[in-house]
Amino acid sequence: MLRYLDFNDQYAFPAGKWYSGGHPSESIPAILALGERVHASGKEVMTAIVLSYELSARFCRSSVDPPIQKLGWNSSTMGVYIMPLAAGMLLA
Repeated sequence: MLRYLDFNDQYAFPAGKWYSGGHPSESIPAILALGERVHASGKEVMTAIVLSYELSARFCRSSVDPPIQKLGWNSSTMGVYIMPLAAGMLLA
């Protein structure tokens, strides 16, 4: 549902002669589901979402020239490394 017609957000920035970025909102459904499961407060859920956005941006910017996508990474692949950290925050 989140990617329906690709209406989710886009984090993009110039990376040398290319553009790089991703879709940090892809982490929101998992964070909402886990937050509900562990009875997290709204503040805890929002903090986990902000953390996932920040980590997503930093992961994208970890390689600028060439951008991380030119090295074989996709924004969906980056979520594998970001979600455990956001989930760990809610599970702590």
